[in-house]
Parts: sequence; structure tokens; C-alpha cells
Amino acid sequence: MKIKNSYIIASICLAFILALSSVLTSTSAEQKVSVVSYGTNGNVFTIGDTISSFIQIKNGNKDARTYWIGASIIDPRGIEFPSPSHKVTVSSGGTSGKEESHWNTSLLASKMISGKHTVILSVWDGPPEKGSAHRLASVQCKPIDIFRGIDDFTTLDSSKWTKANHRLGRGTVASQNTAIQNKQLVLTTLPSFLEGAEIQSKDTFLYGSYRARIQTPISPSSLTGFFLYTEPDFYYEIDIEIVNRPRSTIMFTTYAGGKKTNTKSIPLHFDPSKAFHEYRFDYYPNHLSFYVDGKLAYTVSHGLPQKPMRLMINHWFPDWLPELDTTDEKNLYVDWVKY
Repeated sequence: MKIKNSYIIASICLAFILALSSVLTSTSAEQKVSVVSYGTNGNVFTIGDTISSFIQIKNGNKDARTYWIGASIIDPRGIEFPSPSHKVTVSSGGTSGKEESHWNTSLLASKMISGKHTVILSVWDGPPEKGSAHRLASVQCKPIDIFRGIDDFTTLDSSKWTKANHRLGRGTVASQNTAIQNKQLVLTTLPSFLEGAEIQSKDTFLYGSYRARIQTPISPSSLTGFFLYTEPDFYYEIDIEIVNRPRSTIMFTTYAGGKKTNTKSIPLHFDPSKAFHEYRFDYYPNHLSFYVDGKLAYTVSHGLPQKPMRLMINHWFPDWLPELDTTDEKNLYVDWVKY
């Protein structure tokens, strides 16, 4: 009787070990998939473009396997935009084709913001949408930039921009001082009349990345501005301002609730009138960063605007700069704007 009981116990243990071994072997086998190549169809996109990714995988198992390919774009806020998964069967030891995923950004326009996005490509053992699948492999593509718009100023698009006419600082900004020349936006000041120029976006924006490639004039009594703004004055604003002199200072400022909430001035280590340079700010929930030529210059996390604003570029005469200019016209050049 003891022998029989021992036999039964041993049989149960053996069955358990075999079952466990089977599970471990199956799990191990499922992991024998590797990524051969992957990528996207570009690195800069605007709303309206189709974004595509591809992934090529190798099945290292001894039998054919069916896998599901999943792909997601993660925006700067951490919001995920998944592409529907699809399945692919790969023979034993074989390599798949370049399995593609696609996003129609026109359909996502109301949800997407500008800035750097991350593309994640994954291999699953079942449809990931069902929530019970296991991720077998995952890769992250090089970051991509997505913008609501990129304006290279071959023309001044009247559906996007307005030429401003109003008093500002010690003078005015006038629409006749805005022009397009050689595929660049030109904002002219007339120091003898304290007359400058400004363009304003027709749409309003809040979160996103805002960038402009600008060459300033030498005009010490005037200021270059690249900023988000909404009325009333000083209520909500995010500013980049450059004093138009060779040894210049750049100022980063925010206004919220009708008061100045953050400000910093730093010297520029180049002459902004000699060449084009990129000026940029990235604004996302509870985080605002300013950049010059891609290098981080200033970051703040409080006192930030909470209302959509117009994007503006101007060249004007503030009250706090002395009158040092000659009567010559001075031109500010803008190569492009991304927003």
C-alpha cells in the first residue's frame, strides 16, 4: 500500500514537473523573436501628413509563428496615439517583410500638438487591443517632430497671418512694413518715425513647440519679439525678446493672471545680426522651456498661461530702450516659423 501511494505521489510530482517544463518551454519559445530593422518615413511632419513606420522581425523558433505588430506615437504630454495592430506569420527561422503601420494626422488634428514625439513599435503574441497579449519585443524609433504648421514664407498666407496696425511702445507697427522677399519674411522699422512691423497668427494656441529662424538688424532702440500673446495686455504671454544690437541680450518672460510671473535675461554669445539663429520655446502642461539654437537656456514650471494665445513676431520700439538709431530703415528677416 505504501509503495502504491508512493507511486501515485511520484506520478503526480512528475506530471507537475512536466507541465511546468512545458509552460517554461512555451514561454521561452515565444521569446525567440528579434527585431531586424525598423524606422519611420521621415523625421519632420505637419498635420495632414501620413506618418508611417516599419518593423522587420525574425522568428527564432523551430516552427512557424503568428505575431501581432503594434505601433504607437507618444506625444510630449504622454498621450498615446496607437495604430491598429495587424498580424504576420513568419516561418521557422524566417524573417518577415517590413511590416508597416500608419497614422493619418488629418484625423488626429484636433488632438495632436506640436513638438517631439516618440514612436514605439512592439511585437505581441496576440492582439494587444484585447489586453491579454504579451509583449515579446519592443523598439523605440528616433524621435520625430510633428507641427501644426511650417511656414517658409514663400508668400504671406493670409489664411494664417494678419499684418498688424496698432500703437506699440514709443511708436506703432504698420502693415506696410511687412513684406516677403527672397522667400523670407521681412519686418522693417523706420526709426525716424518710430514705426515697426508685426504679424499675428489668426489661430490661437496653447501647448506645443514654437520655433523661428531669425536674423535681427543692428538697431539698438528696437526689439525683436517672438511670442504667444492674448489680450488684455500682460494677462497671458510667453515671450522671447532680443535687443537688436551686436552684443545682445535675450529675454525670456511669462505673464499669467495679469502679472509678470517669470523672467530671465542672458547674454547671447554671438552677434544675432550676422546670421540666422533658431529661437524656440516648448510649452506643455506645467513645463515651459526656452532654447537658442537647440540648446536649453531657461526652464520654468509655475506661473504659466492657461488660455490659448496668438503667435506673433514683431520688430518695434519699446519705451525702455534709448533712442540711438539713425534714420535708416532696418530689416528683421525670418527664414521660417514652425508651430
